Amino acid sequence: MLGATLGLLTGALTVLAATVPFTRGDSASIRDRFSVVRAGLSKRTAAYLVVVASVVAPVAYAAVRVTAYIPMLEWGLLGENVFTAPLNTLVETAAADGSQPDTAGTAADNTAMMLGDVLSAPAELVLLAAATVAFAAALQYAFAVLVIDEEELWRGSYAKVAVWAVLHMFAGIPLYAVIPLFSAGVVYEQIHRRDGFEAAVAAHYAMNSVVIWFLLATAALLFLL
Repeated sequence: MLGATLGLLTGALTVLAATVPFTRGDSASIRDRFSVVRAGLSKRTAAYLVVVASVVAPVAYAAVRVTAYIPMLEWGLLGENVFTAPLNTLVETAAADGSQPDTAGTAADNTAMMLGDVLSAPAELVLLAAATVAFAAALQYAFAVLVIDEEELWRGSYAKVAVWAVLHMFAGIPLYAVIPLFSAGVVYEQIHRRDGFEAAVAAHYAMNSVVIWFLLATAALLFLL
């Protein structure tokens, strides 16, 4: 459990560090960025979420199936998505009844073992909950920073959307995930053309948030079951 906690805290710091290049020299405050997201929210946002999910889900399923025939599509620059890896570990930990799955004995694992010797189970749960909140808050902040820049820089043509999808590999996604990301980008491009920049930002931000909170809800249910 402590391994997941340390992973979440490390993930939160990594996510915040990833936003630094996008905020350096930018006078817009986080409040300004969230104002852009709120301005784009409307009754259509929920409908857009359904559209994005309906488009991405079958494309993602097909992409995963293709990897059975072309294994190299599972390759990624970093080996794992830096934004969701801590949450995946949290889900795995929850599925293992709160015990950290076997790993390779990294420095983080050794630290977790030492802390586990001095902390009680309730204390570990409190620390895990605090780390989860910190990681979720870091992600929501990062989305407000990154989504606005992404919708500003990488929309206007399908070529830009394709480049945007490929650039996600620097966040650790595997090759096959570029295809469903491109399909999501196409939907955001259409929203941008139909309802404008703020509507596309809101839909993009909301979709990212749904994915993250789905993983959090899954972990919480597994801990409770």
